Formats: sequence, structure tokens, C-alpha cells
Amino acid sequence: MLLIKLRDLLKTEFRGEIDSHYVVFQDNKAPINEKYAKYVGLKKDFCLVVRGAAYNIVPILNGFDDDTYHIV
Repeated sequence: MLLIKLRDLLKTEFRGEIDSHYVVFQDNKAPINEKYAKYVGLKKDFCLVVRGAAYNIVPILNGFDDDTYHIV
């Protein structure tokens, strides 16, 4: 398991470390795209959205271009 605060992610290139994990959980609106790929990787299996961020759920989900995200 690898847990990293977003502000710390942008200080180091973690792509290899993150993408090498079997399952990757994304918290809230962490930027998963080519612009930030070298820092946060591109792998994403689940997205955790806390109640405080739920008001913005439509833009969050619209930012994802595949079917790996499910609202539970």
C-alpha cells in the first residue's frame, strides 16, 4: 500500500511506483492525466469521493474517459 498526500506527489516523479501497484485508489479529484503523469502515474482503478467533494461529482466523473470508476 502506498499513501501519498497530493501536495507531496508533485515534488517527486512517482509514476513508476504508483503504476506498478496491482490496484490504485484515487482520492477525490487528484489529477490523473498526461500533464501530471510523471508525478501521479496513469493507473486508476477506484475513485474515493468524500461527502464534501460530492457536490462536484459530475465534473469529477466527466473527467474520466473510461469505465474504471463506480459510485458506491
